[in-house]
Amino acid sequence: MARALACCALVLASAIPLSAQQGPITLRGDQIYDEQGQPFFPMIMNYYVDYAWAGTAPPDEHPTTAQLANCHLSRSSSYTYQGAFNYSDPAQGQQKIYQDLFEMKLLGFNTIRLIMTPTKQQGTGFSITVKKFLEPGSGQADGFIRLDPPYDPVTNIVANFHFNNVLAVCSLAASLDMKVMLIPADSPKSYPELIRGNVGDTQIADGGDFFTALAAFLHDHGVTNILAYDLLNEPSLAEDKIKTLAGGDYQAMHTKAQVCDLVQYFADRIRQVDPGRLITIGIYISRDPFRGGWDPLLNAADFATVHLYPDLTEREFAIDPAMAKQRAIDRYNDQIYIADRTIRKPFMMAETSFSAHNNDGGNHFYFPMSVHGSEADQADFVAQTFPAIRDSRACGYAWWDFEDKHWFSDPYHLSDPDQHSFNSYKEDFFGLHVWCNPAEPDYANGISGYEAYRKDAADLFAGWVADTTQGLLVRDSLGIVRPTMNAALRELLIPVGNGPEPCTGGEGDGVPYWRVYGNDFEYLCDEDPLPWLGTASNHYLSLRTNGTERMVITTTGKVGIGTIPPGGAVGNYRLYVESGISTRDVLVKHGTWPDFVFDEDYALIPLGELRHYLARHRHLPGMPSASEVLDKGGVEVGDMQHRLLQVVEEQALYILQLEEKQRQLEARLEALETLQR
Repeated sequence: MARALACCALVLASAIPLSAQQGPITLRGDQIYDEQGQPFFPMIMNYYVDYAWAGTAPPDEHPTTAQLANCHLSRSSSYTYQGAFNYSDPAQGQQKIYQDLFEMKLLGFNTIRLIMTPTKQQGTGFSITVKKFLEPGSGQADGFIRLDPPYDPVTNIVANFHFNNVLAVCSLAASLDMKVMLIPADSPKSYPELIRGNVGDTQIADGGDFFTALAAFLHDHGVTNILAYDLLNEPSLAEDKIKTLAGGDYQAMHTKAQVCDLVQYFADRIRQVDPGRLITIGIYISRDPFRGGWDPLLNAADFATVHLYPDLTEREFAIDPAMAKQRAIDRYNDQIYIADRTIRKPFMMAETSFSAHNNDGGNHFYFPMSVHGSEADQADFVAQTFPAIRDSRACGYAWWDFEDKHWFSDPYHLSDPDQHSFNSYKEDFFGLHVWCNPAEPDYANGISGYEAYRKDAADLFAGWVADTTQGLLVRDSLGIVRPTMNAALRELLIPVGNGPEPCTGGEGDGVPYWRVYGNDFEYLCDEDPLPWLGTASNHYLSLRTNGTERMVITTTGKVGIGTIPPGGAVGNYRLYVESGISTRDVLVKHGTWPDFVFDEDYALIPLGELRHYLARHRHLPGMPSASEVLDKGGVEVGDMQHRLLQVVEEQALYILQLEEKQRQLEARLEALETLQR
């Protein structure tokens, strides 16, 4: 059995290998740094992954190895109109997930918030749902398999199955240079077992055992692209259930101290096997600190993950739909402003969205009850709210979620509005894509197959990625969010070089060139010099953004930023910057330093002569006059610092001379007063 499990692990883990990377993802201040220690702004897509069974019968609650072999990792069936899988071969699940991840990259998303969560059972153990890989109406039920302790994947075939599939998704993400925010487990809606009770209780200890086993497995298999473990998703909802189960007794809900103990316990269990891993908890900032005490400022979460959705009211919509939508956006941005100034630790937007579908003219959608608005409204929401998040302290952004979902049956055919909770249908239409069976991808040409099924907001994100002048998707060292793509994807989307490959026999044979996405010069011919960037003629080099010249390098090697290097009195310098330079420090190298002022034989100008010089020349000796500065076009910083220090040192000597004269006068005065007595 152990050998069979090891072989299963090897096949799954090696299907798409993780790239060689260094260390865990870290957080310093409000800035996240990736595995290589580079600043990184997570653009996160919430994403569901399912398990599916194929054949004549679902797996048993305690499955055999053969039954687990018939269970497959799959693109979620929720991302289809009727809740069916939209491909025919269950073994294609990993390929379909890769296709989804590729589309996310085209939209500028570089991280997934992975939802493939076992459900905590009462006491000990978890349950994993395995959906039927058949058409709806077949009569075949979903399967439910037990994941019971101990959670050692060497001896526990269900733990081995689940852990290796989580590893497979992390590997798929890593192959596209994407990160994973992992929700490791969840509680059933009917019973909040994952947080029911306190540290020391059986169910809490069991949850900690599971977290430890999963984290150890991923760590031991070299997974470094986990952004964070999102331990508990929207715990205030679970607190409400705890209160309900206790007959409405608020005292049954956790105190802030108990919450701090729970978070610290789970964080410690993960970090004991995966040191330095980031921990977070998804909260509603406006309510979770007050419902059961899930205050991100008090517990051990490294950063708060905020869930925020627009508050579009029916009353305002009835008065003026356009006004209602704008007010909802304004209230949303106000909450971002409040979060930015009141959450005194790093935070990111881990869930946000706008439920959207284009009303087809029937009674299928009721704005703003069943959905917030149209696809155009969704794009307008993104256009107005993303900049507010970008310009705040937020260390990341996340959209809920990838595609419209089939959570509620047949939402296109609603019956009497009075008999339905239309607000529930919002959950079906938060996606950036409509329900679809995507076309075949063409990865070599940067085509995912989802292009025809994007909503307007998805097109907006894709446009920001394609138009690098927008500067909207990744935070740079100055705190500005700018577009980013991994090198492999950029190679697919941006034409490479300025001619044929070197040494291929075409025009320009043997001439190396620069690639726009990075250079390793692996194609150099034996006799080639290193490639160079610039002009070979008597013309200066111009660097532009958005069609406007930003920097020039002249044929004599002078550099102008925001200006063309001038001639005249200042023409001997190398660097010219229009509108000034802002820097933390400047080192000016200079020759002699005016310590000679303190030599014993240094001759100070007598004060009388100094007074006469100032009256005649109207500037200090050794300092340039106003006309001289004007003629030279300015002053040299190093020379001026030298002259000013010499003046300061001379003034120190004048002060000491005056002090000595004052001391002598005071002594004479004291002597006279003594004689008079």
